[in-house]
Amino acid sequence: MASGYPKFQDVKHYLGIENSQQDALLVATLKRAIATFENMCGRVFVPKTETRFFDANGEEVVTPRRLFLRDGDLLSIDSLKIDGVQVPVGEYYLGGVQPHFVIKIRDSSDFTFHDYEESPEQSIEITGEWGYEPEVPEDVFGAIVRLTAWLYQQKDNAMELDRPVAISNAMVLPATLPSDVEAIARFYKRLI
Repeated sequence: MASGYPKFQDVKHYLGIENSQQDALLVATLKRAIATFENMCGRVFVPKTETRFFDANGEEVVTPRRLFLRDGDLLSIDSLKIDGVQVPVGEYYLGGVQPHFVIKIRDSSDFTFHDYEESPEQSIEITGEWGYEPEVPEDVFGAIVRLTAWLYQQKDNAMELDRPVAISNAMVLPATLPSDVEAIARFYKRLI
């Protein structure tokens, strides 16, 4: 496991670049590769502590005691508040394997996700660590390095093809993403 996303130095090493002339381009290309890979997978791999809000009458609340996390992976909860009231830790639990995608309120609890006084909008507040795993999986790290290198090498493609083109007696096909990168992205694709 890697402690974070690749740095541009990882890409330089992979490409065998020893000078610093292309550093700015590599940094920009790495940012693009990370965003592309995250979009391909529908998830973020570097955990981040943040607060997210949900509506009590929103599609995430599938029952009064079950909140389904459609837009992110949850590793842990630091705080759960419903209509501004702190829900004690023993009153709820995370469902599904890590990363979690369901928060359940115990049947014995007096709390429900439908508890609100004035407005259901953003009445559920979850502060926690959001991300796929505590550390970036090695194959994801490698796929991002590979994708960055591939994108960097595309700068030399003067034709910039986006569709098949006939040249003389040959057909030139547009470049596609590396198949190993696509395979890793499919493996980690968020299906929910």
